[in-house]
Amino acid sequence: MKKILLTGMLCFASLLSAFAGNEKGVVCLKIRGCDYIVVCLQSGYYTITEDSWDKCEEGDVLVGDFKSYGYKEVYNLTKDKNMKLYNDDYYYSEKMAVEKWKNKCNR
Repeated sequence: MKKILLTGMLCFASLLSAFAGNEKGVVCLKIRGCDYIVVCLQSGYYTITEDSWDKCEEGDVLVGDFKSYGYKEVYNLTKDKNMKLYNDDYYYSEKMAVEKWKNKCNR
């Protein structure tokens, strides 16, 4: 019984550490022909992320590390899928995120 309890606690601890530092966000800007999306984060900030494989749609709820540059493993709650996205710019105000996104998408 102790072994089962210990195993359960270790699994729970590893699950918590896997999601530590992650944040939930919603894809709030996405257009065809542009690989960049804007993710509106729960913290009130916005992240510009490259979706090279075109797997996200506006309204998708994502959980991941949006607080640093580079490729990140992200979980799409809406589609129940793991995916990899590239954080290009992060922690912007809404206005600044939209301006940067427009420049990247030539809009």
